Amino acid sequence: MTREPDAKDQDGVRAPNGAGTPLPLESAGTEAALETLEFTRVLEVIAARAAGPLGAARLRARRPTADLAWIREELAAVEEVAAVLRREQPVLVEPVPDSGPALARLRIEGSVLDGSELALIRKLLRGIRLNAAELRRLQDDAPRTLALQTPPPDKTLDRALEQAIDDDGFVLDTASPALAAARREVQGARTRLVKKLEQLLRTAEGG
Repeated sequence: MTREPDAKDQDGVRAPNGAGTPLPLESAGTEAALETLEFTRVLEVIAARAAGPLGAARLRARRPTADLAWIREELAAVEEVAAVLRREQPVLVEPVPDSGPALARLRIEGSVLDGSELALIRKLLRGIRLNAAELRRLQDDAPRTLALQTPPPDKTLDRALEQAIDDDGFVLDTASPALAAARREVQGARTRLVKKLEQLLRTAEGG
């Protein structure tokens, strides 16, 4: 079995790996064995099946461990999900984008995110909620999977982003009444200008 590096070793948002996560095998004397076993290549094959880039990255970061108790618990969790799949019940995993750089910028006082970054955060929150709901759905058949859940933030942020930004990062009219009014004025002025130009062209052609 393998484990992930400690949360303090990861970039971006801290991601705790749970109490009792064992230490990896000592690197001395193991790297040659892992190379012989093509361990990195195996991880790449598994990572290619991950639902999204974050899952793939965490799989690639896995390292062997000799903690038998932890291995048994991990295998028990895998068996629970495998039993669900054997009953031909789908297990839905929503991929989430890698928003680490955008979240890191928010730690800097006075920093702001552009439209595309806000759209990324919006997709991240949507994925978090869908995955949390799926873990709750599985809790009776695969109770160990519930330990993977992280409580989503308050929905106020989701609603604010949905009202302000579309999926492509463009600001919506619903972002603010003032913005909607300004856009209507611009559109009205554009319409009047086009009509005036058409009138001038018709006059010039008739002359």
